[in-house]
Amino acid sequence: MGIVIAVPHAKNPNGSPSAVAFAKQLESILDVRDIPNYALYGNSPRDMLDLSSSEARGTSYNSDLASSLRVAYILLEVHDFDSASDPTFDEDFLFAEVAKCDTEVIDQALAITNDFANVDTERIESEKHYASSLAILSFEIPTLIVYVNRDSTDLYPAVAEALAQLAEGYAPRRTGEDGSEVSIVGNPRQH
Repeated sequence: MGIVIAVPHAKNPNGSPSAVAFAKQLESILDVRDIPNYALYGNSPRDMLDLSSSEARGTSYNSDLASSLRVAYILLEVHDFDSASDPTFDEDFLFAEVAKCDTEVIDQALAITNDFANVDTERIESEKHYASSLAILSFEIPTLIVYVNRDSTDLYPAVAEALAQLAEGYAPRRTGEDGSEVSIVGNPRQH
């Protein structure tokens, strides 16, 4: 499969419109680069059923998530925040760290986006990030939780491009005819 993009709060009211917009940019870049991906958008309003919590268990969203994680090599979980209504964070993007996550992915994300965006990390509770917890604990795949600032839409294309490049680095590799490692991404004969 490839990269899984999860946007649990895609449905209005109280959805995450900026998370959806960013995820669609990322999905488009992955498609153009011929990187296999699957985007999963939450289909329930957050007030009725919070799909980023354990309430997601037993839903079709969770079934789709689990099925896609079985063949994924990285999960990108996308949320948004509004610095105008919550002045706690003024960054353009936050990369969240949850228990047992691979912090190397976060460090790489910081390194490739820090030159052109105001980015930071934040330690958060796993309970509100069911998709990432499932990926880490049950499927043992790297996860990056991305919070996008609703006021930073001008940076979405550049950060989406950088994260596509990061995610591509997690693609499975095979040995080429000359003995070098070759990514299977972008070459359908090698899948």
